Amino acid sequence: MSPKMSQSTSTLQSIGPLTALYYYMSTILYYGLFPSKGLKDSPHKHLPQFVQTYLYQSTLPLKLWSEPHYRKGTYQQDLKDNLRNVAIPGTGIPLSVFCYFRITAFFFLLFIQPLAVIFATINLKLNKGFTVKEASFHFVKVLLGEEIDWCSEWRA
Repeated sequence: MSPKMSQSTSTLQSIGPLTALYYYMSTILYYGLFPSKGLKDSPHKHLPQFVQTYLYQSTLPLKLWSEPHYRKGTYQQDLKDNLRNVAIPGTGIPLSVFCYFRITAFFFLLFIQPLAVIFATINLKLNKGFTVKEASFHFVKVLLGEEIDWCSEWRA
């Protein structure tokens, strides 16, 4: 682990799960409602740079939604086609369901992704023997982008 990342980890250790959820949701709301804003306009400048960057890049699909795409007419159409075979783990619900309208993609980012992280955290607690503290810290790291979760993998 690089010194910069370990410094960031110590910063994230001081953030509780509800605070992390607040940072995540308020940032998604900010960039979702004001798509012309950029990374330099981050609403949480006190957070580590990698967290600000991760949260900003999480909203880029909303910003690029109607833009032309090299494979399809728009980025939205490309998402819809490419995510039809990718499902939310344990549900069978394809991610393409959230790609028909910008508002449903926004809803997914704002509510469904954090909910999936909550369920994954509960799974770690129940099935992997994590303590509540370990599971809570895992939730913070995944939600704020230090640890890559399943949903971030398909976006990368």
